Amino acid sequence: MSEPAHPKYPHLAPAVSRIAEMPNEERLPYVTPAKRWIAYDRAVGIHAEFKRLFNFPQRDRMPNMLLIGDSGNGKTRIVSKFVDDHSLPMQSKDEVRETPVLLVTMPSTPSISEFYRNILGQYGTPYTKSTRDHDLERLVIEIASRVKTRLILIDEVQHLLATTKPKQRQVLNVIKSLSNSLRISMVAAGTEEAMYAWRTDPQMVSRFETFRLPLWGFGRELAQMLMAFERTLPLRKPSNLGDDKIAKLLLSRTTCTIGSISNALERAAEDAINDGSEQITYDSLLGMFKKRGFYDGTG
Repeated sequence: MSEPAHPKYPHLAPAVSRIAEMPNEERLPYVTPAKRWIAYDRAVGIHAEFKRLFNFPQRDRMPNMLLIGDSGNGKTRIVSKFVDDHSLPMQSKDEVRETPVLLVTMPSTPSISEFYRNILGQYGTPYTKSTRDHDLERLVIEIASRVKTRLILIDEVQHLLATTKPKQRQVLNVIKSLSNSLRISMVAAGTEEAMYAWRTDPQMVSRFETFRLPLWGFGRELAQMLMAFERTLPLRKPSNLGDDKIAKLLLSRTTCTIGSISNALERAAEDAINDGSEQITYDSLLGMFKKRGFYDGTG
């Protein structure tokens, strides 16, 4: 059963309402949390697809997903949130920790050995630099089976373009091979450039269904996301961030990614706490943009 809204701060999520009661210097760090989850429709829909893959019955050829979006548009947060939700606690130091969902980053200089080593590093499994590729593969399959991994998410797959086409195909073959050997699904996430690497192998195109995170545009979905975002900001007065004027201003002064929009709203929220206004308005947001010049979400 969900926690009821705070009578004093009904515009905030219950947990954020408690933060709103804190003094300014204690509230400010919560404006820019290390991890913020906004349950907007697009993110929830992608999580539902992750869940489908996670629960998919094992068979010889498993379904997979390629998640494409601009840098800063929420891919990594969506992926890491799913991993967090499926992390299991360690019961004892001697126990083999189950890892139903594994998140691994594509190496910045991709190769078969570096990819396997990144996976083993995420599992916390020791190996030596002299371990050969086929032994690394055997170790990955052995550990993944032992800890009952059911879904592997690979972030930053556009890094494949940093190597030669033959090496790209080798790493892509490893991804296919792991999916086949473990009989689990894979999710690959990256920028639009990742498609260039994927298209070098027709099998990858057919095996991975593509989902996109487009840039934000004006409309109901943006308004819904902004209102959800407002519930996470510990401001004592409602801001009505879904207002059309505010939404259009944000789109005109950011790169239209969720990262750049978030940065702008966090700056405006800090100003609202420091100046005592306790809310973000069209005028205060415009003033923030003017004070800092044209805002592109980078600082």
